[in-house]
Amino acid sequence: MRKPHELSRCESVAHQNIFNARKRDTRRELIPGWVKIAQYVANTPSEGPYRRFALWTQGCSIGCRGCCNPAMQDPDGGEVMEVTKLVDIILNTQGIEGITLLGGEPFQQALPLAKMAIAVREAGLGVMAFTGYTLESLTKQGKAAHMLLEETDALIAGPYIKERGSSKKRWIGSDNQKVHFLSSRYKNCKEFQRPGQSIHLSFSDDAIAITGFPDLFPV
Repeated sequence: MRKPHELSRCESVAHQNIFNARKRDTRRELIPGWVKIAQYVANTPSEGPYRRFALWTQGCSIGCRGCCNPAMQDPDGGEVMEVTKLVDIILNTQGIEGITLLGGEPFQQALPLAKMAIAVREAGLGVMAFTGYTLESLTKQGKAAHMLLEETDALIAGPYIKERGSSKKRWIGSDNQKVHFLSSRYKNCKEFQRPGQSIHLSFSDDAIAITGFPDLFPV
């Protein structure tokens, strides 16, 4: 398990982004739409750089063998939540630098997630997404996928291939997957060059949420 978070050169940038997000006027027009979610963890340091709101979508037809979240593949599982409610929850979460979209497969619900991403970016937060598609295949999909790509700062792309599983690079499950910086926000962030993975445990009154890569740290 990795050591507690150490300050990096871009840590001050993250703190400034949080400060700016709090300062900005977050009033906005109502955003129509619903999204099928499996779960969310409001504040975790293990699903991207800095502390983030992590949202797992429900439903994925890619079906990677050895998927770490097989229960999230079923499109009939999870719960439906209004995009405006999700945005309110995110913007009322203290101390986060951005959000991370996981799954399931976020790009199979690209339109409502793009609308959500627009709202949180307008509030000063960053957007990171994991997808089982390659970036090349996403660029050939429809308008909704393009909208979500335009609102994504960092993309971890590619299917999980069990035979190529790797823990050498942060947030990479198998060595065919690639990190794409779609904006300048995280391009110089050294968190992406750090070796190894991490996990984070969040405790509530009736549950424990494990984020990161728990399969690498059996308990």
